[in-house]
Amino acid sequence: MRKKAFPIYKLIIILGGIGIPIFIALRTKFLFPPIHEYIIYFAFALISSYMAMTIGETMISFEIAIYFFLLLMFGPITASVTAILTELVIWFYRAFSGIKTEGKSYFFNKIRLGFYNAGVYGFLYLVVGIFYLVLVRNVSEGIAMAITIISLVFFNEIFFSIYNVLSGHAYLKYLKTEGLRTDLIEVAIYPFGISMYFLYNSNGFLHTIPIITGILLLSILGKVMSNYQGKLIKSLKDISRLNKISRNLSSILQLSTLMDTVLKETYNLIKPEACSIYIKSMYDKREFSYIYDGDIIKKQTQSEVIERRGSTIIPLEGGNLELGFIEIYSDKKLSEDELAIVQNIAEQASVSISNAMLYTISIRDPLTDLYTRRHFESRIIEEVSRADRTNQSFSLVMFDVDELKYINDTYGHKIGDEVLKKFAKTLNNYSRPFDISARWGGDEFILILPKTSEKQAEEIGKRIASKFFSKMKIEADVEIESSCSFAVAEYVAGSEIGADEIFYKVDQKLIEVKKNQIKS
Repeated sequence: MRKKAFPIYKLIIILGGIGIPIFIALRTKFLFPPIHEYIIYFAFALISSYMAMTIGETMISFEIAIYFFLLLMFGPITASVTAILTELVIWFYRAFSGIKTEGKSYFFNKIRLGFYNAGVYGFLYLVVGIFYLVLVRNVSEGIAMAITIISLVFFNEIFFSIYNVLSGHAYLKYLKTEGLRTDLIEVAIYPFGISMYFLYNSNGFLHTIPIITGILLLSILGKVMSNYQGKLIKSLKDISRLNKISRNLSSILQLSTLMDTVLKETYNLIKPEACSIYIKSMYDKREFSYIYDGDIIKKQTQSEVIERRGSTIIPLEGGNLELGFIEIYSDKKLSEDELAIVQNIAEQASVSISNAMLYTISIRDPLTDLYTRRHFESRIIEEVSRADRTNQSFSLVMFDVDELKYINDTYGHKIGDEVLKKFAKTLNNYSRPFDISARWGGDEFILILPKTSEKQAEEIGKRIASKFFSKMKIEADVEIESSCSFAVAEYVAGSEIGADEIFYKVDQKLIEVKKNQIKS
């Protein structure tokens, strides 16, 4: 209901608030100042409107004093038409000035707001102006002016309230935090129009110039203070956000997750076209590069990193070592504040990346890039706990690369290492994404298979063994055969045998498999 009523309400305000005053102005004679005077008043109204200050999400500008003066001196039609023209010119200017940087949606949004505000002011000064003409015939001029000011503020608040309620904004919160303050400020601004009225009546146009100059200076001062307040609020929000980001980054030890977080937080804070991160591990020299455009995070190749050149590059440094960089892609140059934000994120990210690399080294076998034995031991304890908690079994598959000692003794450890790396690659390629693979030590590897029965684990073990079984060419005329043995054990939820015992069970099974191979 509210969604349907909102566009209808805006249409009524736009058509009625702009159409009725313009129609009356075209069909009737009304008081109007000399054209040279009007041009001055209109110009000052435009500048004051442009210099509107902002309290929260509410805009306040001093040109309402000029509208009020025109209402008192020349009547509601002049005030209403002037307000309509001023609002349309200012909002069209805002729309066109932001279309290049903000896009078409911003442009059309500002145009709609311009027509709506023009309609509100058109209605406001026409209706309340007519009300003033009735009042001034029945009460003293001073009382009529005071009641008119209160009426202008009250009905403006009514228009604003309806708009907020229909658009779904938290109106009561606005009323407590902004509404009363802005109403009081408007009540304080309108008397400038009364002063202009009396000066114009008694001394003429020139004597109103100091007042409208003062209004203009107050507008500029208000705009400067509003901008300063806005920057201060933004800075406080940025500091709070950066503190949150810092805490978040410091808790992440997975390098991939860390890079994703850095990209998303950087993008969300400064909204560039895209941003990327490039990292080179200081330990194993592996390179990682990803780019984010606000939609998805994509991996970049080395050539893409070289080809793409962003407008800003911020280095990532760990101590005296270069870890990589964050790159910003934007048509416009980053402001000092935006650059400071990205540099702050880069500093926090550098520390976290260094820690993540150290953590990766501590849990990853440098030769095979599989988990280490120590990390595996902690993971199997977690898996036992999870299995008992969810009442789901898991299985272990333990592998032994055949004849590794013979290969090392005959062809050298370099060839033996290649065999181990080949097996690790096979293990990763033919196990499932959620399986946990580790190098137990020497020629032994182990695989945790969550939610997997012993029979299913047997099939997975056979698949990996068959994929690994092949001949490797090590010299022009020399080939070696690579193969492996494996054994399987299942942990049944609630069996209470413990992580050590389930491992001992699969280890003993593998020993039996190897013995049987020797016998045969």
